[in-house]
Amino acid sequence: REFMLPAMQRSAEAITIPWVFHSDGNLMPILDDILSLGPAGLHPIEPGPMNLAEVKSYCGDRVCIIGNVSVDRLSAGSPDEIREIVYSCIATGGPGGAYMISSSNSIPSYARPENVQAMVDAIRRGNGRFAGVAMIDQSFTMAQIEQLHEVGVRGTRFNFVAHLGGAPDLDRFWRLVRRVEPLGWHVVLHFDAKDLPAHRSLLDAMPVPYVIDHMGRPPASLGIDQEPFQLLLQRLRSDERCWV
Repeated sequence: REFMLPAMQRSAEAITIPWVFHSDGNLMPILDDILSLGPAGLHPIEPGPMNLAEVKSYCGDRVCIIGNVSVDRLSAGSPDEIREIVYSCIATGGPGGAYMISSSNSIPSYARPENVQAMVDAIRRGNGRFAGVAMIDQSFTMAQIEQLHEVGVRGTRFNFVAHLGGAPDLDRFWRLVRRVEPLGWHVVLHFDAKDLPAHRSLLDAMPVPYVIDHMGRPPASLGIDQEPFQLLLQRLRSDERCWV
């Protein structure tokens, strides 16, 4: 903290793009110092010295955690072992987001090719153990959307909240909804509570299952009798497509 951290802070302040902090070993004793530098990612959460579940719990969504498929097992393990490690990492690090799976170091020349391929295939296919929601826009071709479907994406998300830019262009919104409808995807809708009444007709016309994210963000201080919360309860009772 006396000699190294000030120099690291000066370096971090000069960086104008998202960056990743990398260090092997046990970072827990200095993790708050590392996070104070403002990295976008923390790599590699080395198995043994560090515990992925502990790091995930401690960091929350303050930083994207990157790792921790053992580079030792990539070099000495079996494809079946690597697949199980991948599934375990995703189950531990994935909930809530802010996790990127990778090797716990790099892909060295001595890693077994069949193990590297097993890691890639397990991430890509998931073996039915996980699914995802993607944010797509008009730039995505149908072929690209179908590729997302092949690797487990089953929904897309739209922000309507003011602090994230407000409602999307509704013509583009509906075109995207129609494109994912044949794939059986659901739609995640992020609304401000005060805007829920205005979007009633949009929800009525929704051709696919939809999730009202954050329960519609009703202010808890206004209690359960507030109009947006009552509208949400009414919709949950009357529309089987609606989820929260």
